[in-house]
Amino acid sequence: MSKEDLENRIDYWIKRICELKAEIELITICIRNEKIAINLSEAASNLIKAYNMLLAAFKALREG
Repeated sequence: MSKEDLENRIDYWIKRICELKAEIELITICIRNEKIAINLSEAASNLIKAYNMLLAAFKALREG
């Protein structure tokens, strides 16, 4: 896999994580079950961690 292909895949996943996080936040606002809302909030938090790791990988690829 070329560097450009890898950058494109990372970019795709960064965008997809943002979409998923937004969907989870919307569902969390609409849900009435507190236990489910807590689990969804934790999932959103884990997505943020994944986003940050992908962003770091993307920056490292760009820097060389």
